[in-house]
Amino acid sequence: MENSKKSPITIGATDGENISVVGDTYRILVSGAQTGGAFATIDMLIPPDGGPGPHAHTNFEESFYVISGEIEVNRSSALIPLPKVLLSTSPKAASSTHSKTRLLKPPIFFVQLCLPAWKRFLKK
Repeated sequence: MENSKKSPITIGATDGENISVVGDTYRILVSGAQTGGAFATIDMLIPPDGGPGPHAHTNFEESFYVISGEIEVNRSSALIPLPKVLLSTSPKAASSTHSKTRLLKPPIFFVQLCLPAWKRFLKK
């Protein structure tokens, strides 16, 4: 049995790779490559009229912690407001469709945690 010890990961306020996804800015704080695919942590800035359309995840769960702004999301046909300083989770399931419906107080800034890491962030 191999005994490998993982090193702590520390990232500065401006560190991490920035990518653009559907007009939003995502900054990879901790990639799946750094955690062996266990998780990825991404901060997201969603401008007015931004955010993804309806979608579901079958291979990972995600949690969002809203840092600033306020957003309303549609989770399986239920409208849920996500105000500042709220933690919200989405289970992995094809039936757990969710999307942004309205940016109540844009821009929205939140941190996302994906368990296990979202495949897109495994490569980095």
